Amino acid sequence: MIYDRNEQLTSTAISDEQPSLEPQKMLIEAEVLALVPFKRATLYNMIKKGLFPRPVHISPNRVAWFASDIVRWQNALAEADPHFNPNRIRSKTRRATVTYYDLEKEKPAPR
Repeated sequence: MIYDRNEQLTSTAISDEQPSLEPQKMLIEAEVLALVPFKRATLYNMIKKGLFPRPVHISPNRVAWFASDIVRWQNALAEADPHFNPNRIRSKTRRATVTYYDLEKEKPAPR
């Protein structure tokens, strides 16, 4: 799933609704990292790949994200999760894994 901020903006601009004149909440990097389950490097890798909304530069050395963009990303992620299966049944036992060292233990002792 690639997140396209421009697509989101054009779809809202085309609608007949008037844009809200209320200020939007902006989140700094620390606040965004508190909301997502990954670290800074992963955040910027996902932005680079187009998997996370791009930040907005609010000054030469400061970036922020609109809270609405983060909420849209979370909702899109929840809707398009290919790994989610509500009917999935987990096994009650783990499969036994046999290692090389286990095989060495089972060898009969030399006489």
